[in-house]
Amino acid sequence: MSSAFRYRALDERGGLCTGYALAGTVAALAQKLAARQLILLSCKKTKHLRSTAVRREIPAALSLQIGQCLRAGLPLADALESIASDEASPELSMICRELWLSLQCGHSFSHSLAEWPAYFSATFVALVCAGEASGRLDRVLDQIADHLKRAEDLRQQTRHLLIRPLLSGAAVLTALLTLLAFLVPKIRGFLEESAQVLPWHTRALFALSDALLAYWPALLLMIALLPLLRLAWRHPRTRERYAALTPRLPLFGPILRDLSLARLAGVMALLYRSGIPLIDALRLAGSTLEHPGYQQSTRRMAYQLEQGKSLSTVFREAPGFPPFFLRMVEIGEHTGNLEDAMSTLAERHERLARHGITRIQALLEPSLTLGAGLILGWIMLATLQPIYALVGGGLP
Repeated sequence: MSSAFRYRALDERGGLCTGYALAGTVAALAQKLAARQLILLSCKKTKHLRSTAVRREIPAALSLQIGQCLRAGLPLADALESIASDEASPELSMICRELWLSLQCGHSFSHSLAEWPAYFSATFVALVCAGEASGRLDRVLDQIADHLKRAEDLRQQTRHLLIRPLLSGAAVLTALLTLLAFLVPKIRGFLEESAQVLPWHTRALFALSDALLAYWPALLLMIALLPLLRLAWRHPRTRERYAALTPRLPLFGPILRDLSLARLAGVMALLYRSGIPLIDALRLAGSTLEHPGYQQSTRRMAYQLEQGKSLSTVFREAPGFPPFFLRMVEIGEHTGNLEDAMSTLAERHERLARHGITRIQALLEPSLTLGAGLILGWIMLATLQPIYALVGGGLP
């Protein structure tokens, strides 16, 4: 099995160069570099190419750059060789070099991409295969690049929706724990010496501080076990429960549904427009969804299509699809413009998801500010009120 190596080598002019390359062993790597007039100096295996960010960037960058080269009249092999010679993106350069070598062995471009399943999904490979068969590879690659760009923009917007509240909540929680662990115990000792009757909210604050000091090892253990949630997510039953829960969420449920529907309709439109049969398009589009419920629905619908049912019928019998979505599928099927109907649905649900994300962002920021103010205000009131009462009672 080949591994990714990051190497340092000397070129034919004696200059030092670095890069990435695939090889089974170090000796095989040295031979591969020697064929390129490079002398291997050192190398080490790297996991950088396995990162999620790199695996997400490579398909979009490859489809965009190769599409531009093909439109300019450059042959596919020359386009790959040109991209491979650009060391600005070493990961993309390495993959393009491997794809070029595969083309030189007589393999098709889609077959070469299929050898990299970690970076190019079955949907990506099927689209490229359809583009090769129709002779419109440049157009298909442009459509793929545009689709991936829109999907990435929507993903980034959704990610920002979650990151900002998490950072704000973490800051507030850190401040609260610091006050409860260090400030409140010192004030408590001072107030207990005064022998005055403390208000109920002050006693509640002291009880919370005692619980934190008594059970802080358990709290640290819970934080340390958070990575186990990722393992639990891989369990099918956990994903099924998540699929049943998300539609009921008051604010996030509709956004997650619109994101899934926009992705399903957009990928189906792209696949069907490229000439892929409807059953395969539905099956491939369903495999790109992250929502387990819609994944199961699309698998059942693809089976029902194989049994001879119409597309509008299988969509109508499946749960989770809104009436407007069903009506547009029926219209597209009857008029023969299914790809246009799916494109319209993708744009509509993408727009609804963006509006929902914007609305939640507008609600979350003031809510977090208000929550932080209430918590800190409670701590200030619970600690300062007994102190003012004590000082005021001692004044003449």
